[in-house]
Amino acid sequence: RKFKLIVDDIQQPYEIAGDHPYVRKFMQVNRALKSPAKLKGSEGATVITFFQKHGIPAFATGWGAHGTLHTNDEYIYIKSLYHGTRILEQFVREFDALA
Repeated sequence: RKFKLIVDDIQQPYEIAGDHPYVRKFMQVNRALKSPAKLKGSEGATVITFFQKHGIPAFATGWGAHGTLHTNDEYIYIKSLYHGTRILEQFVREFDALA
């Protein structure tokens, strides 16, 4: 059986500098909450490129990434969800200082 594949858009790679103010603030919040965090690249498509097209800096997080992302068996531990929410909440609270 044959299929016709039409590609109407291609996501371009996206990079945000590790010393970008948003990234620095995010890492600062992680340290303040005694949460180990590291910066690393990732492969695959994300919504980040949508923000890039509109000139909005963005980065992704990986709380609860246990090798099942975007699969039928995807899950996150409640503890990881709570932990990520605390970090994100504090980051947003401190975000005004960056604007």
